[in-house]
Amino acid sequence: MRRTTVIISAVAFALCSLASIDTASAAKAAKTTKMGCVVGKEKWDATVGKCAPAKPVKKAKT
Repeated sequence: MRRTTVIISAVAFALCSLASIDTASAAKAAKTTKMGCVVGKEKWDATVGKCAPAKPVKKAKT
């Protein structure tokens, strides 16, 4: 009984540790669009069928 409790506790701790690692790496990853392009740096090019570098957009002066 005691051995089973220790094993279950160890497995639960390992799963919680893995879950925290996944969320930390997801927070550091660059945001992407549905097509897989990096937001702000790439734009989907339908003629080629893949992401292409986006030209910088100049902001309008007000």
